[in-house]
Amino acid sequence: QGEFTERHPYDDNAELLWHCGPFPLSCKCPSVNAKLYKTKPSFKIRDGEYTVARFQAEKGKYYLLALLCRTTEGPDTFGTYMWAKFDNLPAVERKLIEGPYIHHVSEIEGNFIEAFKEFAKYTDLIFDTI
Repeated sequence: QGEFTERHPYDDNAELLWHCGPFPLSCKCPSVNAKLYKTKPSFKIRDGEYTVARFQAEKGKYYLLALLCRTTEGPDTFGTYMWAKFDNLPAVERKLIEGPYIHHVSEIEGNFIEAFKEFAKYTDLIFDTI
C-alpha cells in the first residue's frame, strides 16, 4: 500500500508513491539494499509496470479505480517507495481530488486493468479509470 505524496522534481507525469514500510521485502529492487529507518523497512520497489487500485464507498455506491503506471528513476528517499510515471498525471490528480477516492492506493505488479474491469461487470462495483 502506498500513497500519492509529491510530484517528481523534473517529470510532470511522475509521482512518489510512498509509505512507511508496508511493501514486502520480495518487492525490493535487486540493485538496492534494504535498510531500517526508525524500525520501518526502507527500500526502492522493483522496477516495472504496476496497476494502481483503490476501492472506495460513497453514498451507498462502491467504486473500483484502476490505473496503470511504470516505475521511473527519481531521488532516493526512505520508507518503501516507487517513482510512478503515468500517461497523464494531471488527470490522475483530478480523479483523486474530485473523488470519491483518497490518496492511499494498492500497487500490484503487472497490468490488471482488464481483469478489474471484467470483475466489476459481475458485482455492484462501478469501474473507474482514466
